[in-house]
Amino acid sequence: MTVHKLSVGDNAPSFELKAIDGRQINLDDYAGRYVLVAFLRYAGCPWCNLAVHRLAVEQPLLADNGCEIITFIQSQPESIQANIMDRHKLIPKFPIIADPEMAVYGEFGVRPSVFGGLKHAISNLPSWLQSVYKEGYAQTSVDGNLFLAPATFLISPNDQKIIRIDRESDLYDHASFTKLYDAIADHGIHGIT
Repeated sequence: MTVHKLSVGDNAPSFELKAIDGRQINLDDYAGRYVLVAFLRYAGCPWCNLAVHRLAVEQPLLADNGCEIITFIQSQPESIQANIMDRHKLIPKFPIIADPEMAVYGEFGVRPSVFGGLKHAISNLPSWLQSVYKEGYAQTSVDGNLFLAPATFLISPNDQKIIRIDRESDLYDHASFTKLYDAIADHGIHGIT
């Protein structure tokens, strides 16, 4: 996996890949809209299932703000189908792309880190408990790296520049989405990155 370190203001790496539902996803096709690109662990991960659920809940409001979602999971398509699509009550309408080789993760500079993974696990333990005991997303197969902390990249609508990066992203926390909506509003009004 080749890893590139991206910063706010950099151009988002282009990609054209097939989502697990068969849609061909080309980042260039999203021109004119904000795009939230989310990189998650693996399909059986309780945190990642909760993150997918929260993204599905937030999707209509994000769309109202001109923002689309593209999610990458480092599992095989069959695992994503079994662990996410077949067991979620609220089926995600946004594309989920299987990237078991983590090629696009590397293009965006998302890589496993023992420190980052453990820090994310410890600081988000309440979310893990909510995911397992309240939402029913118990741990299943581990077909990805345990030490990958989720990351999100918010991409601007016209020039496809990165305007916000959240490494060790907490997609279950309300404040995380407030910061995304604030970034969209600031960029839309002031062009602030």
